[in-house]
Amino acid sequence: MKHAEAGNIENWLQKLLQENIASKAVEKIRLALEFRQAEVLADNKQDQLAYTLGVVSSLFDLQVDIDTLVAGILHDASIFDDERLKTIEKTFGGNISALVSGVHKMDVMPVSEKNLQPGRSLQIDGENLRKMLLAMVEDVRVVLIKLADRLQRLRQIKNSPPELQQKIAAQVHEIFAPLANRLGIWQIKWQLEDLSLRYLQPEAYHRIAKSLAERRTDREEYIEQFML
Repeated sequence: MKHAEAGNIENWLQKLLQENIASKAVEKIRLALEFRQAEVLADNKQDQLAYTLGVVSSLFDLQVDIDTLVAGILHDASIFDDERLKTIEKTFGGNISALVSGVHKMDVMPVSEKNLQPGRSLQIDGENLRKMLLAMVEDVRVVLIKLADRLQRLRQIKNSPPELQQKIAAQVHEIFAPLANRLGIWQIKWQLEDLSLRYLQPEAYHRIAKSLAERRTDREEYIEQFML
């Protein structure tokens, strides 16, 4: 699914039907989107709906099951309380509420400035590491949702302050890109590495991007000449 489609709920749902997703499953996803839409409207945070759709579009590209898609829609790092979780369980079932809860267990401590110094590895609180591992043991789908969430976060920090960009990119580079690599999720891994490099080492990133662009131009010219 192309991420440009993520801005329109109906287009997104129609895409699911075109992909031969069962209509019953699509209605479950619609219910989750309406649930999420009501939340963001109540909090006057409409931009969060586009964020949610970006996350779930990445999950769709990974061909995850319907419960994972629904949990991807409902997870929100800024909202986590027992009442919301009970509502999710009542409305969508215990499996989905467990996935949403698991994603929150993977939250890590904010990256401090000292951890951004050259040659210094990101330090993570031991308790958070245990929570991350526990979430992985319980259900690997939790990790998929978190990886998709971090990927969307990187996509949307282009206009954020440089310090915030570096903190988020460092967290992704040290924690989530290696997780994607360990799980063999190359489709997410290379995007996490690419976008985090853009903020951690912008000069190197643009140098590499320019080199790849030049090589692509050479290849295109060679192919064009070959086809004459």
